[in-house]
Amino acid sequence: MVSKAKPYHDLLPHLLDAWEVFNDYWRRHERFLSTFCHRYELEMKEVYSLLSLAVYLHDIGKTNQQWQIYLEGEQKQTKVSHPLLSFATCWCLFEQWYGSRFYENVLFRTILTSVLAHHHMLHQNSYQHVRQMKPFCLPADEVNSIIQVYFEKENNFFPPYSPLSQDKLSWTGPELAEKVKRLRQLTEIHAESRKKGRLEKALHTFFLSVICLCDNLSSRIGQQQYEQLGLQMKQQITVNEETLKKDAQDWIPSTEICQISNQVFQAPNALQAAVKKEIQPFMVIRAGCGEGKTGAALTFARYWMENGQANRMIFTLPTRFSVNSMYLDLIAPDKYNFPKHMVGLYHSEASKLLTSTVELEDESKQSLSAFVDDLMFRNHFYQPTITVSTIDHLLYSLIHAHKYADRAFGNILQSVIIFDEIHYYERYTLQKIVECIRILKLLQVPHLLMSATLPESFLKQLNKMGKKKKYVTLISEGRTPDQGAVKSPFRIHKASTPLYDPNTKLSLEAKKLIEEHLPYRQMIIVNQVERAKAIAKELMQRYPNHNIICYHSEFTALDRQMKEKCIKILFKDRDQRTLAEKETLAKHGFQDQNAVILVTTQICELSLDISCDVQLTDLAPIDALAQRGGRLHRNGIRPCLNHCRCTICQSRHDLPTDFQYRMVVFPLDFEEQYAAYPYVDEQADSPHHLLQRSWELLGETYTFPNVVNWVNQLYPDFHRLEDRQLREYFYQDIIFGKQPKDRFGKEYDADESEGLFRVRQSHYRTIDVIPYVYQKKVMSEMDLSGHSKRELSKNIYRVVRDYSVPMKQVRFFRQMSQIRKYPIDADGQTVLTFAEIPYDEKLGFSYDEVVPSSQYFDMI
Repeated sequence: MVSKAKPYHDLLPHLLDAWEVFNDYWRRHERFLSTFCHRYELEMKEVYSLLSLAVYLHDIGKTNQQWQIYLEGEQKQTKVSHPLLSFATCWCLFEQWYGSRFYENVLFRTILTSVLAHHHMLHQNSYQHVRQMKPFCLPADEVNSIIQVYFEKENNFFPPYSPLSQDKLSWTGPELAEKVKRLRQLTEIHAESRKKGRLEKALHTFFLSVICLCDNLSSRIGQQQYEQLGLQMKQQITVNEETLKKDAQDWIPSTEICQISNQVFQAPNALQAAVKKEIQPFMVIRAGCGEGKTGAALTFARYWMENGQANRMIFTLPTRFSVNSMYLDLIAPDKYNFPKHMVGLYHSEASKLLTSTVELEDESKQSLSAFVDDLMFRNHFYQPTITVSTIDHLLYSLIHAHKYADRAFGNILQSVIIFDEIHYYERYTLQKIVECIRILKLLQVPHLLMSATLPESFLKQLNKMGKKKKYVTLISEGRTPDQGAVKSPFRIHKASTPLYDPNTKLSLEAKKLIEEHLPYRQMIIVNQVERAKAIAKELMQRYPNHNIICYHSEFTALDRQMKEKCIKILFKDRDQRTLAEKETLAKHGFQDQNAVILVTTQICELSLDISCDVQLTDLAPIDALAQRGGRLHRNGIRPCLNHCRCTICQSRHDLPTDFQYRMVVFPLDFEEQYAAYPYVDEQADSPHHLLQRSWELLGETYTFPNVVNWVNQLYPDFHRLEDRQLREYFYQDIIFGKQPKDRFGKEYDADESEGLFRVRQSHYRTIDVIPYVYQKKVMSEMDLSGHSKRELSKNIYRVVRDYSVPMKQVRFFRQMSQIRKYPIDADGQTVLTFAEIPYDEKLGFSYDEVVPSSQYFDMI
């Protein structure tokens, strides 16, 4: 009998296809693979031979008769695991060649575990259920015939091959379970020795990533050939130079990054040139807004990719907003100009942005939804040449927190990692990031940390890890592009009274400043969402015909995206707005004028690439104020218009010649209970210590060197940087370990972990709720019929994510009387959470408005 790999493709051609993909991958990345082997003291020829054999034999377990019956469609499912039988076949070969204790060699052992895991990540109870199953066998004649084809094609270092007997290819359930258990126990012993454990994980995940790559790409090519040729391609090898040229770019990282045409690679600025001059595998950049940090990161990554230390790069950022912005910049022709197929995006809402950027040439071949699902699948485990993701996903990929975590980690080992906006994270998360950095450093993965406001005390803590290889730090002087002067884009003024009082509303000083600057672009930044709403509401009442926009984290995804779009248009000169942009403003009730007031929270520090003329801000730690300042006279040189020669000032004909760019910092009323939230220094004697010290240190002249000096004084002694929980889980999950439902929870698409491991501290956590005004819309858009439970959940999520608001957990529990939960499946496992609280796209939730007992849920 001729076994099949798929109903439409025979097994032998599929295995040869996978092997051809492997050879193409190895040729393209031979320089990196040589470096990888040297990094972990491996013999390159041995690694090549073992991986080549593993890729070829990964599906040989499909020769099992029960599996073939399943492929023929004669039964709906099979309990037989073909990876387990492929694993057992490889075991027989290694045992024949190297004796019964062969698995004590880490290379042989991790080749076996990677074959075993190529469809499902391993855990501590993997395959122990087969003890209760009937004996398994593979047909000896066919298995030997398939193996013989390999040895006719491949010259390698293996001993002579002798055909396997039928007896060797027959196993009882307990025999197979025992083989898996033996490897698990040995792995756990080695994990106790941290160095051996790291090597074990590195090899297993790297081998796994390569086997899965070859399997996925060969299957994709085979499926596309089937769509063109039909059943006549059953016996054909479908991977060749032509099909690889057509399909490999989505799967095999590009080695041609140096050929990308953009400003950074063609004309690097001073910071980017300094990175190349001082290049080391572990670096830190401290530079202000608009100084080219992203370009410096690309320069850093490109160097290590060109030098064979990596074959891809990963950008990590703190929020979905900042990730989206980075992704759009990377693919924008007028920014970094990377082809879309080179750049991946991953976070819980990434599919929405990807959908908006996809341009399908032939929509009859593949639906938009299926195409985006395919993108998300690859991006999930960092397969593209460049992937932009939240820091959360990188940290969850270190342990078994999602089903592709080991595969993702195998690709992380092949990457340059960029940690951007590192200053943003509060202590709980920062400790986990530094633990991640410690692991990457031990595994010799090049990485770069970037921030405008990292204190010197942080760098000292960082350099305590692995003192032999310290971090090279580049500190920008904040100079103009020609290096002729230090940039001082605005002055800082300290107000005498708080910006806002719940009883008296906006202060007189704030009102006067706002009135004086009405014709210009203003930003008002406060520390809490409710303050932003109250101020925006007051200004809307005071100036009903003025462009006033409120922006914070508690809007639906659709409203956030609309606001971000409108904000970017409003902060663009009206003469430069397109007709479509003017129509967008009119659609959402805004005037086509230059004057605008944006009332926002600290969300603006990361998500908005805009420049205002005057900024009113609540007092915050100096590092946060510096980030806010990056949205004021962005890239400016002098604080007065007639003395500044920056491009912004040259185009601002609507400003008076003596216009002064200013940041006005308003003190907080510490008599008010929540005034310091969320900036509370838990280690200080006074909870307001951090804010009080910031007020004292803050000077009148804003320059980047001044910011560096102020931040160093604010944080003279940085806290200890380690996370023992992440370290413990990393070594527990070397290969087997826990399951994602334990580490993260059941649904990885959820914004927050419900498992043992959490990246964000609990009081920063949010719960997604749907405003009741969208109840009818949500229910009408959901397709609840004719789907498997998994598909049903996916369809529900696609609708719900657009209309959900991330409500802070503490707020959620205070509003429990207005929260309604509605089950929408038979077993009550899938529940929608509605908030019976007034909501509108201008301000968000209005918690202080009383709503009568609603009838909305009677209509569901």
